[in-house]
Amino acid sequence: MEQYRNIVLICLVGCLNSFVMKELKIDNDVFHQLSSCDRRSERIGRFAVAKQLGPLLSLNEARSFLEGEATKQTSIAIESGEIKDEYDLPGASIDTGHSCAWRAKAKHGKIRTKMTKEVQKLKFEVFDDDYDSALDKYRQGHPSEFPSIAEGIVAAEAHLSTEIEVRKEILCRKIWQKTCQSHAIAYGDIGVTVELLASGFEIKSHPGKLCFNVDYQATVYSNETFWRPFHVSNSESCNLLQVFGLTLSSMNGRIDHYANTYVKQDSVRKINSTRLTDAMERVLEARMGSLVCLDLVQENGAPFKQPAGFSKSASSTCPRQCPDDYVLLSSQGVCQKSFGRNKTTCPSGSYLYQKKRGRSTYYYCRINV
Repeated sequence: MEQYRNIVLICLVGCLNSFVMKELKIDNDVFHQLSSCDRRSERIGRFAVAKQLGPLLSLNEARSFLEGEATKQTSIAIESGEIKDEYDLPGASIDTGHSCAWRAKAKHGKIRTKMTKEVQKLKFEVFDDDYDSALDKYRQGHPSEFPSIAEGIVAAEAHLSTEIEVRKEILCRKIWQKTCQSHAIAYGDIGVTVELLASGFEIKSHPGKLCFNVDYQATVYSNETFWRPFHVSNSESCNLLQVFGLTLSSMNGRIDHYANTYVKQDSVRKINSTRLTDAMERVLEARMGSLVCLDLVQENGAPFKQPAGFSKSASSTCPRQCPDDYVLLSSQGVCQKSFGRNKTTCPSGSYLYQKKRGRSTYYYCRINV
C-alpha cells in the first residue's frame, strides 16, 4: 500500500507542475526582447504570458461550468477573512465651531474594514491590445508593475470607533471635561487584483521553449473614489453634553470629516493567504515558485523558428553573470566594481561611473549586461 501511495504522490506532483498553459505564441519582436537577458525579458515575458493566460483561464472556467465538472477548480475567489483590515488613526483636534469655548479631540481612533459578502469570485483578465499598448494602458491604471490575471471589485464596509474628548473652557482655561465613545460607518468597494509574478525568463533549446519561475501576488487597493462618506451611527453616551449647551449631534458632521480624511488616502496592501495560494496552484496547475516551460510557437501554431541573422550566442549567457569582483545590479542592468575614492582606469569593455556622496566622489567600473 505504501508503494502505491508514493506512486500517487509522484503523479500528483508531476501533474501539478505541468502548468495550465502548454505553449506561448510570439513573433520576432517578442522573441528578441525575451532574449535580451535584462529587464526587457522580464517585462515582456510576464506580460506575454499574462495576455494569453487570462483568456485560457476564462475559457476553462466557462467549459467547466457548461460541462458541470466539479472535480477541477477553474475559478478564483476571495473570501471575507482575507480582506479584513484594521488600522489606528492618529489623534486629531476636532473643530467644534465654538472657538476655545468648546474644544474636542479624537483619540484612540480605529478603523476596521471587511467584505460584506462571504465569497466574491474574480474575473479573469483579457487584454485585447498588442503587447506594448496594452502594457502602457495597464501601467496607467493599476497600482503595480506586474500584469494581472484576475480582478474584481468587492463590496465592503468600514467601521470607525474613537474616543471624543470634549472640554468646556472659559477664557481658554479648562473648567470641565468629558470623554465619550463615537462610532461611524461607511460603505464602499475594495479593488482586488491577482498579479503574475513570473521571473527568471530564459529561452532554452533555442528557440524551442521559454522557461520561468511561476508565482503570484494578490493585492487589495482603494482610494477616496471607492468609498461613500462616513456617518456617525452611535453617540448616545455623550448626550449629557446637551446640559451645557452643546449637543453631540451638532458635532457629527465634524467627526465624519475626521474619519473621511483617512478613508480618502490611497491604500494598497498584499493578501497573504494559504487558501488562495492553494487555489492558484490548482487553477494554474503548478506549484508557486516552481519552474515551468512553454513551447514557443508562431501565431499559426507552428513551432517558432529562430529569426534569420539572430545569433544563438546572443542570449546563451542567460541569466547574465558578472566577472569576478563585480556585483550584479539587476535593477539597473549592470555589473559594478567599486574602487572607493580612488579614481581608476577601467579595463576594455567597461566604463567609469562616479557618484557624489557628501563632499566625496566614489568611483566604479561598470559593464552593461
